[in-house]
Amino acid sequence: MAKEIKIKKGEKFGFLTVIKEVAPNIIPSGQINRRVLCKCDCGEMSKKQIGNLKNGKSTHCGCKKKIEIKKGDRYGRLIIMKEIFDSSYRMFKCLCDCGKLTIVSRNHLRNGHTTSCGCKKQEKKHGMCNTKTYIAWAGMIQRCINPKSIRFEAYGGRGILVCQRWKDSFENFLEDMGEVPTEMSLDRVNNNGNYYKENCRWAGNKDQARNKRTNRLISMNGKTQPVICWAEELNMNASTIGTRLFKKWDPVRALTEPIRYT
Repeated sequence: MAKEIKIKKGEKFGFLTVIKEVAPNIIPSGQINRRVLCKCDCGEMSKKQIGNLKNGKSTHCGCKKKIEIKKGDRYGRLIIMKEIFDSSYRMFKCLCDCGKLTIVSRNHLRNGHTTSCGCKKQEKKHGMCNTKTYIAWAGMIQRCINPKSIRFEAYGGRGILVCQRWKDSFENFLEDMGEVPTEMSLDRVNNNGNYYKENCRWAGNKDQARNKRTNRLISMNGKTQPVICWAEELNMNASTIGTRLFKKWDPVRALTEPIRYT
């Protein structure tokens, strides 16, 4: 006859503390496995076989095996937004780098099965994921919708949006804008407006410099334009005009007073 295993209330096994003995687990062969209710150090209650406690197989409720996923964690192109609690599985709402929201299971996140909303498969179709045009599209979406983007505050943070047609598909963006020309980048005609076909263009550095919302505009002789445009028109150095304005000169005087060379 097998010797009965003794176990006492309050006895500690790893992270588990014995609370009381509960109904045994009887397997089809007729073997009876005695069980106890335990409280884990994490606060969870669980039932464990006495034999597994004694031989060291059970030392916690399972919390040490749990994989914690937090808001803001990144898995491939997916950023965790929040956990979804209306499923028997652990599911998470994720924001993809392309701008789409998707719901993914914990297991698929952790084992690498899912790393995007599906846009990676689309990239394989158009083959342009490493081109400047695709990078411009992805960057536009990131700075408008992803609070973790270093440029979000200047774009999405002040209400700049991407039209749904472009958010839905890189191909739509490509159809509307064409491929980026050499030494140009994406620019909005109205830099307080949203990203959509009629308000966007490919522009060079000079054109973009003229179109910054931080530009100082000066009016003279019925014309209003940025400092850099006045500098080109009057054959002056833009930094000279800027220095004069910084010194609180009248704007017209800053444009018209001859430079004194010493």
